[in-house]
Amino acid sequence: MSLSSFSLGTLAVVTFFMCTGIGTLMQALKLKRRTESWRKAELERAAVCDGLLSVRELWSFFAYYLFALSGLTRSQVDLFLVGSRVPVVALSTIILGYLAYHSVPRAKTIFRIALVSDFLLSLLILATTAGYSCNYPPLKVLCDIAVGIVAILLFYGKQRQAYTMYLDSKSRAVSWFREGGIVLKDITGFCYAVSVGAELRWVAFTHILSGIASGTIFLVKYLVENTTKRSSHAVGN
Repeated sequence: MSLSSFSLGTLAVVTFFMCTGIGTLMQALKLKRRTESWRKAELERAAVCDGLLSVRELWSFFAYYLFALSGLTRSQVDLFLVGSRVPVVALSTIILGYLAYHSVPRAKTIFRIALVSDFLLSLLILATTAGYSCNYPPLKVLCDIAVGIVAILLFYGKQRQAYTMYLDSKSRAVSWFREGGIVLKDITGFCYAVSVGAELRWVAFTHILSGIASGTIFLVKYLVENTTKRSSHAVGN
């Protein structure tokens, strides 16, 4: 790895942890707080996950998951991808767990899929640590194809979430920090993928679609909450 790729990789990891990592943690904590409010009868159970879609969360989970898997299948294990994504895969699983607990449509099935996927990834990481290689051409190609497919599905899931937020005027459960952080993460991640070259071309493609879609959610959340504030102010006057 060249010095420029190492520097960009370090920047991408730091940005990922500072923005997406903390943002995903904040999203999980937000759901925890809203669950506690529901238990205290301060919030309707149906409102705990306002603005969140299990489909979007599934594809977000698999985007992080496949980035980690992609790092394991490179000619040399990409510790930037693996080390940064695994903690966020765990946090994404927790978010899916909250959605399943509150009976969001399809969330229970999705949560089970995530748990099985986590187990398989753990086995691969342990095998790699023990000295076994995951650098098999068929697995690498399959992983690259899956990354491209999930990038498109994640883009669809996020756009659907943005549309649902706008249509229902519900966005309170959506974290500002997470969506803004994802945009910043995608900018630095794209630069790193480009610096590495063809091996990470599908990773770069994913960053482009993810950044655009999260930017849309961020904008819709702003519009929805700004409109709600203006309406409340008008009623108050």
